[in-house]
Amino acid sequence: KVAFFFAGNVELSAFDKNGQVIGNRGFRDHPLDVPWGFRKLLQYCWDKYCKENGIPIVITENGFATDGEAEMTLEEVVNDTQRQTYYNGYVKELVEAVRDDGIKISGYMGWSLLDNLEW
Repeated sequence: KVAFFFAGNVELSAFDKNGQVIGNRGFRDHPLDVPWGFRKLLQYCWDKYCKENGIPIVITENGFATDGEAEMTLEEVVNDTQRQTYYNGYVKELVEAVRDDGIKISGYMGWSLLDNLEW
C-alpha cells in the first residue's frame, strides 16, 4: 500500500483486507476493474459534493486498457472480452447507482479509440 500525491494522498491498494486482489489488472496495473468500487466512489462524491445542491455527476473518462494488448494477435484484440466485462460491470453499477441510490448522473463518456494513443 502506498499513498500517492496525485491520488489525493490516499492509500492505494489492489488488495482487500483479506489480501485478495480486488479486480482485474489492466495495462501497467492501471486501472483495476472494480465495478463495485466505482459505485462506492459515485456514492461518496454524491454525498460529499453534489447531493445537498442537487448537482449531477458527469463521468468524463471511464475505460479499461487491456494488459499486453500490443502483443496480441488481431483475433485476440477483436475478441475484447476484458473490455466488454469492464464496461458491462461499470455501466451496470452506474445504472444501479441512479435507479437504486438516487444519484443524479447527467453524463457518461467512455474511453475512445484515440484515448490510448499515448501508450
